[in-house]
Amino acid sequence: MLDIEPVWFLIQLGSFLLFLFLLNNILFKPFFNVLSVRDERVKSALAAAKDANEKREKTLAGIQAEQAEARQKAKEIVASAKEEGIVEQRKLLDKAQAEATSISANAVRQLQAATEAARAQLKEDVDAIASEIAGRLIRG
Repeated sequence: MLDIEPVWFLIQLGSFLLFLFLLNNILFKPFFNVLSVRDERVKSALAAAKDANEKREKTLAGIQAEQAEARQKAKEIVASAKEEGIVEQRKLLDKAQAEATSISANAVRQLQAATEAARAQLKEDVDAIASEIAGRLIRG
């Protein structure tokens, strides 16, 4: 059978407990401390990443809002410029039509004056020719 000596058993038990105590203080506690520190760092890094991601999302939303506002302002400016261009075009067209009407009226007046002058000249010429023909008929 198995003989167990109580003295040796107590010495071995004491040695085993001493060994566990030393391992716990020298190896396990520092190892678990390193693991807990690492875990805390990972948690803080994840929290920082989450905060940074939220800030990025807010910034991106702000930039997109600014872009939408800038696009709207650009559309308004383009529409305003088109309106101003149309108004300016109408002014220039009205001015050109007024000038064309004025030039046409002046040309009609000049043509009428030239026609009247030509008629008066023709009447004088007809009178002179008629007088000459009458003079030749009488003389001849």
